Parts: sequence; structure tokens; C-alpha cells
Amino acid sequence: MLLHRQEPGGLANDETIRQMLAEQRRTNRLLQGLLVFGVAVGVGMVAARVWLAFAYGG
Repeated sequence: MLLHRQEPGGLANDETIRQMLAEQRRTNRLLQGLLVFGVAVGVGMVAARVWLAFAYGG
């Protein structure tokens, strides 16, 4: 995480808040992509296992 400058009063200014929100959205999108990828890999592995069981298991 990047450290953001704060105003002398102690409150983050609007630009800093916008940057933090944009960074959070990027992180959320990345995590969501990884989750979707992981689910797709898991489903593919299960499907391959079932297909192999029917094809060769008899």
C-alpha cells in the first residue's frame, strides 16, 4: 500500500481519498479476477476428472 500525504489538520484531502478509492477498486478487481480464475480452474479439474472416470473407468 502506498502511504498518502495528509493535510496539516490531520484530515486527508479529496485527492488523497480519490486515489485511495481508485487503488481499492483496482485491488478489488484484481482479487475478483483471481477468484473467478480459481473457480474456473477448479471446475475444469472436476470436469476433467469426471470425464476421465466415464471414459476410462467404465
